[in-house]
Amino acid sequence: MRALGSSMLPAIQPGDELVFAAAVPSALEVGQIVLVRVREALRVHRITAIADGGIVTRGDSLRHHDPPTPCDGVLGVLIAQSRAGRPLPPAHGPARRRTRLARWLLRHVPGARGLAVRFPHLSDLLR
Repeated sequence: MRALGSSMLPAIQPGDELVFAAAVPSALEVGQIVLVRVREALRVHRITAIADGGIVTRGDSLRHHDPPTPCDGVLGVLIAQSRAGRPLPPAHGPARRRTRLARWLLRHVPGARGLAVRFPHLSDLLR
């Protein structure tokens, strides 16, 4: 599927192509990016907590968590991502720390999200 929104900046930019594998509720982990159905819409957000047969998610650039979702409501787990036809590797080590810093900046610095959408190459530097 193609990403449309900016709630997952910098990890996922609008226009990124995302590939999901079927989700196994018992294998879900905090930190995974998942695809869930919310009413008639699809949402791609990161798992921030798992408890009582449900998950809590949040977009990386958003301040507030989403309402809890039952684990069996997860449609898929992100397994691959590409941007402008180039596959993107998962963030590990120092790249993961840069991504965490970028997420914090997007949540807490007014106007940062708008800049990230307008100048997507800046997000690439933080990925």
